[in-house]
Amino acid sequence: MNIKTLNTIKAFAIRKYSQQNNLQHDVSHAERVVRNVVWIANKLHPDKPLDILLLQAAGYLHDIVTANFCGSNIFCQLYVHMFEKYLNKKYIGSILSRFDIKPEEKRILSVAIINHPYSVPYRILNTHHDIYSIILQDADTMDYISTQREQNIIHGKNIILSYVIKTYLSWVRKNIKSYLNFPELL
Repeated sequence: MNIKTLNTIKAFAIRKYSQQNNLQHDVSHAERVVRNVVWIANKLHPDKPLDILLLQAAGYLHDIVTANFCGSNIFCQLYVHMFEKYLNKKYIGSILSRFDIKPEEKRILSVAIINHPYSVPYRILNTHHDIYSIILQDADTMDYISTQREQNIIHGKNIILSYVIKTYLSWVRKNIKSYLNFPELL
């Protein structure tokens, strides 16, 4: 991938995330995931060189399908959570067709975006997928437990629900190695 295409993808993602009212999947979440994919890629020593720009594109686009699906409707958010992989499979192709990317890059992005969910809470990891899918999933999981994301999740919630969320995230943080493809990176 080239920098011009990445910048086009980044601008598109920022515009799409900014149009919605989903504090869990906003621009700052996507940017933290992008930072995480770069950090993970730099820590690993894969057999084949990685396309860091392609990884960054995956970070910007990983929640693009679901971010604008529901707004703040809790039942719709639950539906999207349960069927995120299938929604990604259905819609990511049309989103990727907007960009000037090679067929192999489109395939890598599609596979990584389709397979990135379900680490938390289901422990469905991408150990049998390609390195891009593995890195994207771990990068998203690492942000799932970040304090910035926690603040976005509890924003506007009542005290009891905030306590439940904080307790749950604290438990996930203590057990984070169970939710990562590369627990040795921690």
